[in-house]
Amino acid sequence: MYAIWLPMLPGDSRGEWDKSVLGDPRVVQFWDGQRVVGRWLADRHNIDIGYPGPVVWDAFLLFNREARWGRPPTNLLTSGFPVIGDSANLKARLTPLL
Repeated sequence: MYAIWLPMLPGDSRGEWDKSVLGDPRVVQFWDGQRVVGRWLADRHNIDIGYPGPVVWDAFLLFNREARWGRPPTNLLTSGFPVIGDSANLKARLTPLL
């Protein structure tokens, strides 16, 4: 699993980033201070998850094992935002994969 952290709220900084939030060793975490990934995901030409803003954040995208990061990425199982607000969707799609 990959987690990408973006500075979106006042006070967000790499120095204040708490990596223990997703402390599972299977999670690879990245800091995206320039919001490159967030802007890429917001561009409907790359992937269309219906996100309403210019930078995707507080969102999840779940892909199956056959996913390939082309243009567009393939095999998207589900996506949602905000994460807490759509956590039932994430749990429903993730649980059968565990």
